[in-house]
Amino acid sequence: MQEVILIAKNDFEQLLKDVQEIKTMLYEKVTEQDEIMNVQEVAKLLNLNESAIYHKVCYKQIPYMKQGKKLLFSKKELMEWLKSSRAKTLNELENETNDYDKKRRVNYEI
Repeated sequence: MQEVILIAKNDFEQLLKDVQEIKTMLYEKVTEQDEIMNVQEVAKLLNLNESAIYHKVCYKQIPYMKQGKKLLFSKKELMEWLKSSRAKTLNELENETNDYDKKRRVNYEI
């Protein structure tokens, strides 16, 4: 025989909301896990040929790991590397220039 538990509507809605938040957090945790890639996979990801990847490794232009003779790449590190090499927009450069000019003016006025 099953037990029947009575719960207020507001409590039930809060319980559903909490369960959904837990599901969301679990999904984010699973997707955070790093993926290890080989040269071929990285070349495909970056839309480059394999020799370009080897060239970047040789000149330490790309984050990589080496296990024996095998080159490995962290997808998470590659994504961070790509984001860090983003070119600044003209607006961002102008803002930096204005900020620099303001700082110089304050130093001269003192």
